[in-house]
Amino acid sequence: MDKTKPKRGRKRLNYEFEQARDMVRREGLPSRLTYYKWYAHNNPARLPKRPDRAYKKEFISWNDYLGSSNKFPTYFHKNFVSFEKAREYAITSNINTAEEWIKQGKEGRLPDNIPHRPDYYYVTSPKGKKLGEWQTWKHFFGRTDDIIANIERTQKFADVLIIYPLEELNIYRFMSLKTTRDKLTALLKKHNIFPLRIYSITFPWEPLIENANITLYDPGIYRIPNINEILYVLDVNYTHDR
Repeated sequence: MDKTKPKRGRKRLNYEFEQARDMVRREGLPSRLTYYKWYAHNNPARLPKRPDRAYKKEFISWNDYLGSSNKFPTYFHKNFVSFEKAREYAITSNINTAEEWIKQGKEGRLPDNIPHRPDYYYVTSPKGKKLGEWQTWKHFFGRTDDIIANIERTQKFADVLIIYPLEELNIYRFMSLKTTRDKLTALLKKHNIFPLRIYSITFPWEPLIENANITLYDPGIYRIPNINEILYVLDVNYTHDR
């Protein structure tokens, strides 16, 4: 009797190596450990968690894949300043967006003792202990009102934006609705929807992506070559469940 357990699920369809590498390099991730944290946070579609295994023939090194120049993957073991001091620097700098901050960090224009991905470094310590200091990029730059008030306002209106992939490649549905958490859970289960993101929204999301590389495919449905770019913009502006 063959007791071999059958493999479950279907094989993950990844981007071609060069396309995946270009997408990841734009994220400005400095190390393998940072990549793992970014991956766990974003769960990017069609990008492998272990590119060194998924692209065995093409993969050269983590530095090559990330576009970094680390001699060793020690980003989370560096002696960075506390979150409060890093935020003080951010508030007094002339940097106004997450994109510009990451770009300057990647180009080596930030101080050595300040991380260019604070959204990952100040979430957990090198030993995996949750620090709970990071909130949002707006808060980091000092451009936000009371965080608790924002959360309460979002919960009160309970407006959500759901983004999920359709069967055709690079086609995604953006579904906005007003509902409660229980009804939303029932809706997703009933229609067998597996969203990439569920955002709590307090202002229109359309202007945030109007200049992005997207094409209206049908009402509420878009063709998006790089969904991670859209998710990054929305992540910066809204709270989300996944």
